[in-house]
Amino acid sequence: MTNLSRPARRAVALAAGLAGTVSLSTNLVRETWGGFRYRTLDTWETVPLDGEFAGNDVFLLAIWAGLTLVAARALAVTSRRARAAAAALAVAAALAETLGAALNWDNSLHLLVSSKTQLAKTAIHLTGYWVIFYIVFALLLAACLKAGGQAARRREATAARSAGQSDAGQSDAGQSGAGQSGAGQSGAGPLGAGPLGPDQTGQAVQAGEATPAKGGGGTGGAGTASAAWGWLRRQWGQHRRRFVFGIWLTLCLSRVPYLLAWYPAVLTVDAENQLEQALGEYPLFAHHSLAHTAALAVFGQAGRAVGSVTGGLAAYSVFLIMASSAAFAYVLLALKRWGIPAAAVLGAGAFFALNPLFGMYSVDAEKDVPFALGAMCLVTALVEVLRRRPEFSGGPGRWIPLVAFALVVALWRSNGIYALALAFACLVIWAKGQRRQFLAAAAITGALWALVTGPVSAALAEAPGDSLRESLSLPVQQVARAVHEHHAQLTDQEKRLIADIFSVETWVSQSMPFEDAYYPRLSDWVKNQIDSEYLSAHKAEALELYFELGRRYPKSYINAALAQTFGYWYPEAIEHASQSYQADNPWGISADDSLAPGLRKAMTWAAWGSPRPVPVVSMFFSIGFYFGLTVLAATALVIKRRARLALALTPLAGIWGTALLSPGFAEFRYVLALACAAPVVALVAWRARG
Repeated sequence: MTNLSRPARRAVALAAGLAGTVSLSTNLVRETWGGFRYRTLDTWETVPLDGEFAGNDVFLLAIWAGLTLVAARALAVTSRRARAAAAALAVAAALAETLGAALNWDNSLHLLVSSKTQLAKTAIHLTGYWVIFYIVFALLLAACLKAGGQAARRREATAARSAGQSDAGQSDAGQSGAGQSGAGQSGAGPLGAGPLGPDQTGQAVQAGEATPAKGGGGTGGAGTASAAWGWLRRQWGQHRRRFVFGIWLTLCLSRVPYLLAWYPAVLTVDAENQLEQALGEYPLFAHHSLAHTAALAVFGQAGRAVGSVTGGLAAYSVFLIMASSAAFAYVLLALKRWGIPAAAVLGAGAFFALNPLFGMYSVDAEKDVPFALGAMCLVTALVEVLRRRPEFSGGPGRWIPLVAFALVVALWRSNGIYALALAFACLVIWAKGQRRQFLAAAAITGALWALVTGPVSAALAEAPGDSLRESLSLPVQQVARAVHEHHAQLTDQEKRLIADIFSVETWVSQSMPFEDAYYPRLSDWVKNQIDSEYLSAHKAEALELYFELGRRYPKSYINAALAQTFGYWYPEAIEHASQSYQADNPWGISADDSLAPGLRKAMTWAAWGSPRPVPVVSMFFSIGFYFGLTVLAATALVIKRRARLALALTPLAGIWGTALLSPGFAEFRYVLALACAAPVVALVAWRARG
């Protein structure tokens, strides 16, 4: 394989992609004959299977085939670590597809059942196509990586021979230029010169971008398009501030239809409860972010002062639109400063402006939106610092924004501090040369977080949040599933302890016994029945019960954990991506307030129908897709020997990891940061030089 020519390697890659597509199509045709079977928990429903599944699956296959081509052309590495990373990624993708398909269909992993017949059928059905294809892909990718490394060494040898043949005068001039270049590139850091390289003056990048595109001649439409593109590049290079303001204004204007459709804002249950607390109509609890409640209070109180809470909420939406557009403009400016091609940066801007996901969240009053924007800016600030050599990482001007963004992440969601703990721990351990700076940033962020959540919260909030109950979503789902499936086998003592722990009456407990309250994809039905005071006083007995049930019923625990979390890693998990309703509230805010009811109805698909209506496009509304993109980017940076830059993605890893413990199996707002940071993640991994 390693001796194949480049066209031959491409042909093999395409053949592998075609084989996977044919296998998938065969599987889909076979499923279509029998219908698509979906199991809630104890019952099966059969629905017709349409082409949307095929569209998304072929799209994912095309991604893997494309990765093979990229590896064959560009990745100049030969290390065992790189090949191992590529192979591990492919095998992990196969495993994720196999498990996710099973969970998406029946909330259970039939590979764990005791029936040998069912085991054989499931193994053939799920692994007969996917695992074989991805193992072939892993081997192919590893071979292409090795071939790419050999080609790179040949190019380096050719370049060295050419350099050795230059005359003495050119050699002297080259050495002088090299010295100047070295002086200018001393701050480039792990990315080297060129893309994502130094920007002490910014003149080199701007001058390069201000040059009109070659091949701009011609007549008619082609000549006009080329002239327009040349003008755009000149404006981009020469009028940075004006251009950034234009981007910000364009992003703001792109949100106007969403504001008109969902005027005054998308007011979910959580946001409505926070607004009541902000207006003093409900006791202030520390369950929600006090920082976000304070932000709502500013606009809510101002609106009530002029006689309209609705107007105050609309003002908050306008502020959020302006702030989110500024955050996106900050990211785009950073991409330009790093030497990312103008076309790619403008593509990222189009992604921010045209993706309905961001439009919906730009008028959403929930705390998750500022949290996600802060995380996106934090990742950008980390790349800005890590891309330079430690001795040129900059002064307070680069570290103050980093701390500010970290503080937003810490204060706007309770899981933010855990994501930051992971990120700063990794940075302090592995960011050599900058450990002191990161340690200082962590200390400042932690101290301010402790101040707000400690003395300030105690002085303002009438009661603390129930952090114990909120952290138990996954364990209670495991216990509930074990009880549901094995209730008759439990001892009387275990049943009494379970009854004491889950003793809070809810509408679920009033309508059904606890053993029937389990729902595979949402923990609220059982979590809200926890008596926190009793559990706090009997932690030892509860832990003993948890581990005992896990020992006796491991299949129930594994199935519960997978069913509760697979939406965060499986691209085709079916769930809405954003909210589009107005919760009941005392101020009379309702869907009737919409300034564009027809537009609201037409755009609702972006919130509820997005996971399936449009093949390929639906991937941009998929948590699993953005998770896979982040993992792929981190792997690419490791393969390119730029693992230092991968440290910038650790906040996203912490956010995603804590989301696995959340109540919902695929709550997009919890990991909105992954979608916001997707252009930074993808472009940094793409342009980082190996």
